[in-house]
Amino acid sequence: MNKKGAFLSINFHRKTVERFKGFCQKHGASYTDTVEHMMDFFDRYQISPMVDYGQNLWDMEGNIKKRINAVIAIIKDVEKHQTKPTNAMMLSLFEQTPREEEGQPELLLEETTEVQDVDNHFTTPEDSPAQSKTHPGMELMTARKDLGNLISRIRAVSTGLGKKKLQLDMGMEEFEALKETYNNNTK
Repeated sequence: MNKKGAFLSINFHRKTVERFKGFCQKHGASYTDTVEHMMDFFDRYQISPMVDYGQNLWDMEGNIKKRINAVIAIIKDVEKHQTKPTNAMMLSLFEQTPREEEGQPELLLEETTEVQDVDNHFTTPEDSPAQSKTHPGMELMTARKDLGNLISRIRAVSTGLGKKKLQLDMGMEEFEALKETYNNNTK
């Protein structure tokens, strides 16, 4: 008896046997190995040889790729058009400054162009310490008042994510005037 097992015979049509022999020669395997590999293939991939898959599997693969590309296009469209508000909210949380878009109303926290300073510091360039010809002690007192005013305008802001940040509630014109005043003083 053979180590691999006993051989049995099955009757096939002559045309099928000739075709099978040509197939085995083409792939360089014995008849038994070829049949074993074919059955393993059908079992492993759960494919039935009785089902018609079209002209070939490449056509099926092409159809699947087209469907996947259509799904990807739909997902990209959803990300682009339906998540814009979420994206803007996340950006504003991280940046602390909302983006200015057309038609967006002004925020209530923004400073107007008028300076509402009690001591009227830096309302005009003539009032700045650099322009005044006063005593150095007076300049020091003015600088202390300005620093106190600056510190009183700083507030802690919670971004919702991460640490609290410090924010200066001051208009850009006033800030530039303050910066210019003290830059001119140091020269």
